[in-house]
Amino acid sequence: AAHNLELIDRADRFLELGLPVLLGPSRKAFIRQVLSKNADTEFSPDSPGVEAGTLAAVAAATMKGVHIVRVHDVASSKAAVRIADSIRNKELFS
Repeated sequence: AAHNLELIDRADRFLELGLPVLLGPSRKAFIRQVLSKNADTEFSPDSPGVEAGTLAAVAAATMKGVHIVRVHDVASSKAAVRIADSIRNKELFS
C-alpha cells in the first residue's frame, strides 16, 4: 500500500518523460488495505468505501497531472476528475 500511495503522490515526476501518464487505482488492494487499517471491517472490492477510496485516488492523481485513469465507475470518476481538474487549473468548464 505504501508504494502505491507514494506512486500517486509522485505521479507528477513521470510527466517529465513527455508521455501521457496512466493510473489504474480502481478497487485495488492498496485502497482496501488503507481502509482496513485500524478498522474492524474487511472491505470487499465493490463496497461503497472502496469506491470512495478510488475516487480519492483518482482526484489525487488528477491533481498531480495524470492524463488517463482506468476505473470501473466511469460516471462518478468523470465527476471527480472534472472537479479536481478545475481546481488544479483554476478554471470552470462551460
